[in-house]
Amino acid sequence: MEPYEKAAMWGSCKTENLGAEKIIINTISNSNIRYVLLCGNESKGHLAGQTLIALHKNGIDNDGRIIGSDGAIPFVENIGKDAIERFQKQVTIIDHIGLTDLDEIYNIVDEYSSKGSPYSEGPFVVEVVTKRKTVPTNMVGGSMFCFQKEQNVVNIAGVKMGGQPGELPTVLAGTIFYEGHKIVEDADVGIFDRFAAEDLVNVQDLISDETGNPSIVHIFANTVKSMQEYIDFVSSVTDSPFIIDSPQPEVRMASAGYVTDIGLADKTIYNSINMSITEAECEALRLSDIDSSIVLGFNAMDSSLEGRMSLLEDGGKLLDKGLIEVAEDCGISNILIDPSITPMGNGAGIALRMTMAAKEKWGFPVGSGIHNAPSSWRWLKEKKKLDPLVYRMCDVGTVTMQQLVGGDFVLYGPIENAMYTFPMAAMADIMIAEASSDMGRSIASSHPLNRLV
Repeated sequence: MEPYEKAAMWGSCKTENLGAEKIIINTISNSNIRYVLLCGNESKGHLAGQTLIALHKNGIDNDGRIIGSDGAIPFVENIGKDAIERFQKQVTIIDHIGLTDLDEIYNIVDEYSSKGSPYSEGPFVVEVVTKRKTVPTNMVGGSMFCFQKEQNVVNIAGVKMGGQPGELPTVLAGTIFYEGHKIVEDADVGIFDRFAAEDLVNVQDLISDETGNPSIVHIFANTVKSMQEYIDFVSSVTDSPFIIDSPQPEVRMASAGYVTDIGLADKTIYNSINMSITEAECEALRLSDIDSSIVLGFNAMDSSLEGRMSLLEDGGKLLDKGLIEVAEDCGISNILIDPSITPMGNGAGIALRMTMAAKEKWGFPVGSGIHNAPSSWRWLKEKKKLDPLVYRMCDVGTVTMQQLVGGDFVLYGPIENAMYTFPMAAMADIMIAEASSDMGRSIASSHPLNRLV
């Protein structure tokens, strides 16, 4: 959508934390902006629009939580109460969430563009400083190809992951039924092109068999009904384990019970146990038979390496106990750590460092959806308009970055990319196995080094 010349700012807001921060920072830097129009479809799960309304009305508490927000992780980290108070005083929120008719949107902008006068105070400049904290050396021990801590190997329905670099092939998970997936006809009830979906799953299975990199199907859904439809379908066309993922906690909780009832809990990976988990969600996991879950290291109040590690270890001043202990209390024995991928320029690279730190400290398998870093890179998006291949190369190439720091699994994004991702990952696995060949490692018979070389 092209910007409208009568609007000082024009764009989308997808998240209830960093997205909200950016709107506030840019708004208060221009005293001429007196109205903020919220329109378009609400971002599911994140509820960025509702969060902005709540923030403007209620502000934040002492922990940085946006009071009254129903979003998944409604915290601000990079701006203070003074900036939020300025935002509250300077602008009026015009709530038209759900309005998508461009002509009507233009008319509203036209109406308000001539109203009001500049705010009485000058521009409010927020200086965002990246937090740099000293991390204890025992959190970043080991080397690129050898960890001193004994490494766990988990077995989820026959798929093994973990161990020292070079021992096991990297496990790759492609996402299906994601937001905007063309094969989905009705995301609320789970109607989709079954032939196209089966082709996508089959292609991932075939290239997985060829390279030796185990595959997982990452299922995304926004409703209980659609998640159940997707689970039934995926489990009928592949023997691979699957991840259940939704921004809606009630969907995740209901799905935990569903896979237990139909006898598929042993194939299920829960995504995720994170800083926003409630006692109700913990209880749903305890009552289920699920024993595998991703534990997310996203710390909305402190995105530094120390902040993320602390969240897992002791709750990071946000929870009464660390997320690893929470996971164990929920009955999770197969803990998979995801350092959390933030946008490029907002600490994306910290996830790579945390991969090594977490494996050295706890020995659990570690991985991430690292492709989300370039997907939020504005410069690359512009390059994509000129040549889509440039974007795909960067997107797929991130997989090897996760592998080279000891990653055990990668959520590589759209399952359509399987034919590009698996060969890339296999190449990295071969290089890592050869680099560590003199370390006394036992390399799995299914490893790409034994299949493709």
